[in-house]
Amino acid sequence: MVVVPNPYISPYYNPYIPNYYNRYTPYTPYYGLPVATPTRLFNRPVFSMGVLSTIGTDPSLPTFGVYGTVGSENVFFKMSYEGSRVSNIEHYNNITLNDVYSWNDQSRGEFERYSALFVGMGGKLTPSIYPFLGANFYFQEQDLIFYDELHILSNDGEYSINGIDKNGLNVRGGIMFRKNNFEVGTNITLLNPARFGANIGLNF
Repeated sequence: MVVVPNPYISPYYNPYIPNYYNRYTPYTPYYGLPVATPTRLFNRPVFSMGVLSTIGTDPSLPTFGVYGTVGSENVFFKMSYEGSRVSNIEHYNNITLNDVYSWNDQSRGEFERYSALFVGMGGKLTPSIYPFLGANFYFQEQDLIFYDELHILSNDGEYSINGIDKNGLNVRGGIMFRKNNFEVGTNITLLNPARFGANIGLNF
């Protein structure tokens, strides 16, 4: 006759108790607690970078720039910088309109440059759709262009002076679409000046 000892049922493991058995399989000795797998408290970090471009109501001011994001699979922060082309006309900060009028130099129009710094936050809506919203700090510079017949101020006679600059803050929102390590997105800048844009990049 085989005598099977009654298992010692205890919610706690004590290695010093002889004939300690697993409460679920009394014929197999209990050698210790199972190895616990730690639970990940946060999603894996996600970084991305890419290029973007925007265009406004004035088609002469398309911008190009770079952006980056940092965060997790569910929440991220986004920052970008963009700017339109730079003028190649000789520029003078120390010449005023009164000087130009006294010289009777001819007006040749104006040149504008737009640049912006965006800081925002976004989140995961679906596994591939990530909307975002944030503040857009923009800088719009104006140069007044004139022509000097004597070609004293430049080789071709054209030069520019400071016009009226506009700096401000508006709201930008958009959606990024992510698939594996590839992402594209669209955005819209509200209020004056309104702009529309797109971006393309990689995440890792």
